[in-house]
Amino acid sequence: MGLFDALLGRDKILEGSGSKIDPEVELSEELLNTYDEARQDHANTFWENNQFRNGIQLTEKQKKEYKKRRQSPVPWNMIKPVLEQKKALLTANHPSYQVTAKEDSDVNTSALINDCLAHVWYISSASGEMKEAVDDVGIGGLGYMMAYKDPNADWGKGEVYITNVPYLDLYVDPNSKDRLFRDAEHILIAKRMTESQLIAFMPKAKTLIKAGKVTESEGTRYPDGGSTSDIEESGRFAGQNQQLDVTESTAGVTYYEVIDRYTKIAQPNFRVYDPQTNFEKIFNKEQHDEWLEKPAFILHAPDGDEIITEPKRIKEFLLFYDEVGDTFHFMPDGAIMPGEAHEGAVPNSTHKLEKVTMGALVKSEKLVSLKIDVTRIKRIVSAGGALFHKEILEINEYPGAPFMEGHNRNPYPVATTTLAKPLQEHLNKTKSLLMAYLANATNVKVMIGKGTINKEELRQELSKAGAAIIEVDFDIGPVPIVISPVPIPGNAYAEVQDARGAIERLYGVYSFGAGDPGSAPQVYRMGLLLDEHQGILIGSQLADFYESLNLLAKVTIQFIQNTYTEKKAFRLFQPNNKPKDVQLNQPIYDSYSNELIGKINDVTMGMYDVIAVAGSTLPSQRWMEREYMMDLAEKGFGDEEMVLRNSDIKDVEDILARKSMVNQLGQALEQAQAEIKDLKGNLQTAERESVSSRKKVEVEKFKGRLKEDEIRTHQSTILFEERLNDVLKNIRAQA
Repeated sequence: MGLFDALLGRDKILEGSGSKIDPEVELSEELLNTYDEARQDHANTFWENNQFRNGIQLTEKQKKEYKKRRQSPVPWNMIKPVLEQKKALLTANHPSYQVTAKEDSDVNTSALINDCLAHVWYISSASGEMKEAVDDVGIGGLGYMMAYKDPNADWGKGEVYITNVPYLDLYVDPNSKDRLFRDAEHILIAKRMTESQLIAFMPKAKTLIKAGKVTESEGTRYPDGGSTSDIEESGRFAGQNQQLDVTESTAGVTYYEVIDRYTKIAQPNFRVYDPQTNFEKIFNKEQHDEWLEKPAFILHAPDGDEIITEPKRIKEFLLFYDEVGDTFHFMPDGAIMPGEAHEGAVPNSTHKLEKVTMGALVKSEKLVSLKIDVTRIKRIVSAGGALFHKEILEINEYPGAPFMEGHNRNPYPVATTTLAKPLQEHLNKTKSLLMAYLANATNVKVMIGKGTINKEELRQELSKAGAAIIEVDFDIGPVPIVISPVPIPGNAYAEVQDARGAIERLYGVYSFGAGDPGSAPQVYRMGLLLDEHQGILIGSQLADFYESLNLLAKVTIQFIQNTYTEKKAFRLFQPNNKPKDVQLNQPIYDSYSNELIGKINDVTMGMYDVIAVAGSTLPSQRWMEREYMMDLAEKGFGDEEMVLRNSDIKDVEDILARKSMVNQLGQALEQAQAEIKDLKGNLQTAERESVSSRKKVEVEKFKGRLKEDEIRTHQSTILFEERLNDVLKNIRAQA
């Protein structure tokens, strides 16, 4: 009726308030009713599977029949432990991502984006949220996780979080055929909140509630079992007396139905390019309109015109324009004078400064502005006919990612639990027959003649353990006949194991992976191999699982770029590694003017591709991985640090520090020993040189003494010859 009224141009009036309902709110309410009706069957199946998983597997009729047979109405629940094992298998570790920049200029920032994804995952406790989503997948075939921005977190800087959306709160366009809901026209999240919860969620609600502009909720949209034939309200028996129903209402508490609608829209964006400075930016319409009004200048000089669009230069020219004016010239001493060039000025030095806007430059084709329609997400939050919030999210995909199995080209997949229910019922039936057989085998049935023996006395004697001797007078009646149960077929117990194995195959997990010693292999390495192959069995579903994680990461990155716009610091804890300090958007200021000229580690720019590392959420084969690392280290392809960091040893950093200190001391000792050896050699050389030097000195001294003797001998000879000559002269003179 609401859609019909809208087509006729009529306005819907909020009952009891006299105010008109916003068309966006009216659309949300109509879509919620339409989507709720379309998913009723699937929601009821989800509700039934949840109760069945939690042990509510017997109908009231079966319960009475068990009691009539004096048997205990206890189902042998295999679905619950197998589903828990599958959850543990898929969410054993945090997902690891590989982020790649699309442009070379953003390569260094891609590692920071990866760190931001790890930070968001940690502060959101997203591993627990992912377990809830996987649980919804196991029960109903569909789980949903979404990223969102909290603008008030981190003291107003904003923070990005990841959360799980319960399946029963999610309403998807029934016409969607894409596994990831990318073709859905609308996605709604509807929750029933109390008044205090609504005010905490949307503080604006307090004023609207007091003004009577918010209508109370009449009841929950959750299934109650009325449209199914097999859940608790219509005959199932909860042996554990569990509380699985949603509370309809609490006395004295007011409830409101909150609708959070996400709609894909085409929004005009503008790519602006300045060929003068190679400046390029993407603006939405509001940012583009604001940019068009910004000032710019055209400098008309004798040698040509110059377009000035750089913000720093524009600021300088604005001051110059106010002080000098639009016309100026140069003097021979380099001074700038206002007005036209005159006699005595530098010839032909007149410049004219034209103040324009960016929009004028675009019109004159000096700058390029291209209009591009891009996909954006419109968010509408309403409750009880009142609009609380409306915004355009700067993301190109829905903020959530569905996790799905059994996709049927619609938003209503077939869950594994739905397929496993007949097997579980068959298993319960088989176990009940086995229990009945054991009960009959352990309770003897005897046929006796009437009046031949006291039945109560016979019953008491037969119920006693051990040998029993009963006196019977065979003359009174026939011999008592003991009735034995028919032997059970040999394949009865095999039937139980076959049903159990079929359930495990449906879920893709086996009891061995849960630590069942009865199914463990005898060989250690074979056990590791089987454990690894258990992950391969769910490979197809795992591939879809990682596709959903990829979509969630892409949306989270867009939220990160729109949220982490200021300086931000956080610390990442790494197993067996030192904590990693991450700094984002560190400002760079001019050393003279103290103006902001840029940012270091700016994560608000760039485009990135992201891929979840295959198998990163699965449990690691620690012993096999450790042996592999040790083998690589022994072959020289690794070192001790690689082995230690991939082990479960605590205080790896301390061990490595001590190891490093020992290595340093060993190196220092080796250096000292080498120096001592060198010194010893030098000492021996010095001693040899010293002895040799002393010998040389002695030889030289001896040579000196010989020389002196030689000189004295020579002098004596000369003196002797002189005296001899004198004697000869005297002799000749006398003769």
